[in-house]
Amino acid sequence: MNSSTEKANKLIAITDFALLLLCGIIVSSRLYLNETITTDWFKQVFKDRTDIGFGQDPSILLFSGLILTMFAIWFTIHIFNKQFQWRKTFLVIPLILLTCGGMISTVVASNKYSAAIGSLTLIAAVVFCILLIQLLDQRWKWLFILSVIIANGSALSILCWQQRFEINPDMAAEIEKNADQLLAKEGLTKGTYEAFQYLSRAKSQDVKGYFRLSNSAASYFLLSMSAALALIIHRFRTIDKEQRPMILAILSILFLVQLLGLGLTKSKGGIASCCLIGLMLIICYQCYPWLNQHRQKSFYLGLSLLILGIAALVGHGLYHGSLPGNSLWIRWQYWQATAAMILDHFCTGVGGHNFGTFYPRYMDPGAPEIIIDPHSFPLSLWSQYGLLAFAAFIWAFVSICRHMILSKNESASTALPQENTPKNNLWMIATTMIASIILVRYFVSSDYHYFSQEAGYGLFIYIFIFPALYWLVAFLLTQSGQMLSKQIQSIPWEILVLSIGLLGFIIHNCIDIAIFEPGIHIAFFALLACAIAMKSEGVNTNQHALKNIKRLSMISMVVIAGIVLVWIKVIMPKVSSFYQLAYSQKTTIQAFEQLKNNQIEMAHNLFDQSIFLSANASLIDPHNPYPLKFQSQLIQFMLKTNMSKFDTTFEQIADITLRAAQRDPQKASYDHQLSQIYTQARSLKTSPVTIETAYEFSKTAYEKDPVNPMIAFDFALKNIEQKKVEQAITILEKILDDHNRFIEQQKRLLPNQPEYVSRLSSSLKTQCEMVLEKISSINIGQNNE
Repeated sequence: MNSSTEKANKLIAITDFALLLLCGIIVSSRLYLNETITTDWFKQVFKDRTDIGFGQDPSILLFSGLILTMFAIWFTIHIFNKQFQWRKTFLVIPLILLTCGGMISTVVASNKYSAAIGSLTLIAAVVFCILLIQLLDQRWKWLFILSVIIANGSALSILCWQQRFEINPDMAAEIEKNADQLLAKEGLTKGTYEAFQYLSRAKSQDVKGYFRLSNSAASYFLLSMSAALALIIHRFRTIDKEQRPMILAILSILFLVQLLGLGLTKSKGGIASCCLIGLMLIICYQCYPWLNQHRQKSFYLGLSLLILGIAALVGHGLYHGSLPGNSLWIRWQYWQATAAMILDHFCTGVGGHNFGTFYPRYMDPGAPEIIIDPHSFPLSLWSQYGLLAFAAFIWAFVSICRHMILSKNESASTALPQENTPKNNLWMIATTMIASIILVRYFVSSDYHYFSQEAGYGLFIYIFIFPALYWLVAFLLTQSGQMLSKQIQSIPWEILVLSIGLLGFIIHNCIDIAIFEPGIHIAFFALLACAIAMKSEGVNTNQHALKNIKRLSMISMVVIAGIVLVWIKVIMPKVSSFYQLAYSQKTTIQAFEQLKNNQIEMAHNLFDQSIFLSANASLIDPHNPYPLKFQSQLIQFMLKTNMSKFDTTFEQIADITLRAAQRDPQKASYDHQLSQIYTQARSLKTSPVTIETAYEFSKTAYEKDPVNPMIAFDFALKNIEQKKVEQAITILEKILDDHNRFIEQQKRLLPNQPEYVSRLSSSLKTQCEMVLEKISSINIGQNNE
C-alpha cells in the first residue's frame, strides 16, 4: 500500500468517524429541542409574552442544511479518493419522488415559507438515513447509535417521572389558585375553547416529556424500547458469561425505566402499539421456523393482513359513519375531511404545513377540533406533499419490508469477527457528544434568559445539565462490557426486534402525527438505518470500477451545487428573516417598557425601529408573510394608542396586510383583517367602493373559513349593510346550528364534563341571537307587507 493510499484511507476513516459522531449529536440534540414550526408566535408580544421561539424555525432549517452538507462531504471525499462504496438503502428512488413531490407542493402552496420548511425537513430526514446506512459499516457503529437512542429514551423517561410527580402537581395547584394569570401568561383568552382545552390538559396532569403531546413521547418510547430490547439480545449473545448477568441487568433496568415512562404518558395509542409489538414478537418467536422457511408466503400474508385491516377500518367507517371509540371516531372526522381535500389536490397536495389553512373548508362544522394535520402519516404525506410523496412512502415501505423478510442475512453463512467500540475513544465520544448537546440547547433556547442571574443559572443546570448527565450515564452503561473476541453468527433476532418495533411505530403513526416531530423522525430513521445496516452486514460492497468514478464525480458536483443552492435560496434567507423579525419583536418589547415608564418619545423611536426591522425581514425572504403581518399589527397598535394618525397610515396598513395576504392567499385571517381595516376606514372614506371592498374581503374570508364564528358573524353584518337580509339570516342560523352540533359532539366525547365551552363565545352567541331576532322580525314584516 503506497503512502497516497494510506493518506486517503486515513482521511476517509477520520471523516466517517466525525460524521458518525455528528449523527449521534443530531439524534440526541433534536430530542431536547422544541422544533415545532412557528407561525403566529410574534402575536404574543401584544399579550405580554416574550418568548420569541428560538430553537424552532432556525434549528429546523439549520439541522436540515447540516444533514445535507454532511452527505455531500461523505459523497465527495469517498469519490475523489476513489474509495467509493455503496450499501443498498432502498431509499434513493423514494428520495427522488419525495423531492419532486416536495418541490411541486411548495410551488403550488399558499404559504410557500411553511411549505419549504416542511419539505426540506422530510427530505433531510431521508438523506440522514441514507448517510447513516453508509456509515454503519462496522458493528460497533450501529451499537453506538442504538446506545444513543436508548440513552435518550432513559432521559425522556426521567423527565416524564419529574412531570408526573413534581412539575404537574405544582401546575395543578397554580391553576386552582390563579387560572386567569396562567392563561394570560400563555396568551389565551379566558372563556375560549382554546383556554378550556389548555386548562383541561393541565388539570389532567398530562405527561409528555420533551414533546408537546403525550402521544409523541409514547412514540419515542416505542423506538427506544425496541433499541433496548435489540441491544439486550445482542449483548446476551456476545458478552462473556462472567459479565453477562451484570450487563443484562443494567440493560433490563434501562428497558423497564422506559416502559415505566410509556405508562406515565397514559397514551392509549402508544400503549396499544407496544402491546401489538409484543404480540408480533411472540408470534414470530413461536412460528419462527415456519416463517423462516416460507419467507415469501410470510411477506405476502403480512401485506395482505395489513391491506385487509385498512379496508375493514375504512369499510366500517363508511358503513356506520364512524369508528368505535371516541378517539377513532374523532380521527374518522379528520380522515373524511382529508379525503375530500386530497380529491381536490390529488397530485400536488396543499403544501407542507398548509393543511390547517385548508382544513376548515372540508371539516364537519360541529367537530370538536380544528386540526393542522390529519393524524395519519400516509394521509398527511398525500394531502400536503402530493401523490409523488405518497408513492415514495409506499415504495419505501414495500421495498424495505421485502428486503428485511425475503432476503436472508448475508452474514449467516460467513461468520464475521466481532468488532468493539474503540476503548480509547469511548470517553472522548461521550464527553464530546454531551458537550455538543448542551451547547446546541444553550444557543437555541431562550428559556433561562428571562430570570434573574441566580435563577437563570439554576434553571440552566436543571433543564440542560441534569438531562445531559442522565444521558451520559445511560450511554456509558449501554456501551460497557467486554465483547467476545471470537467469531459470532448472524443476528436475525436483533434485526427482527428492530423491524417489528419500526413496523409498530409506523402503525401507530397511521393514527397519529408523532413522526412529524423532528426529534422523533430523526430517531426513527436512525433506527431504520441500524436495521438495514445489520441486515446488510457481510454484504460485499465492492468499490466501483474506475470507469464509474467520472460519472460519480459529475453526480457529486450536481449534489454539491444543489445543496449550495438550498443554503443560498432557502435556508439563509429564512433564518435571516426569522432573526430580523425576532429582533423587531425584542425592540417592540423595549418600546412597551418605555411606554410603561411614560417615555413617549423613546417608545415612538423604538416602535419606528421595530417597523423598519420587520420591513427588512419581509425583504430578506419574499415568501415569508409573518413580518408583514407583524408590521401591520404593530402599526394598528400604534393607532389604538394614539401614537400615529389614522388618516396618514390607513393606506399603509391596507397595503402591508394585502401584501401579507398575497404571500399566503388561502389564509382567511388576512381577508378578515382587511375587511376590518376597510370597515374602520369608513369614517374617513365613505364612498361605496370602500364599503363594497370590505364586503368582498369578508365574503372571501367566510368562504375560506366557514367554521370560524367571528368571521361568519362579521360576514352576516356585512350582508345586513348590503341589504341582503335573507343571506344574513342563513349565516346567523348556521352559526347557532354549528354551536349546537358542537355541544352535542362535546357531550358525546366528554359525557361527564360539568360544563362545555364552544368555539362560539357566550358574548358572541348573545350578539348572534339578538341580531337574528331583530332582522328576522323586520324581514317577516317586510314579507307581510
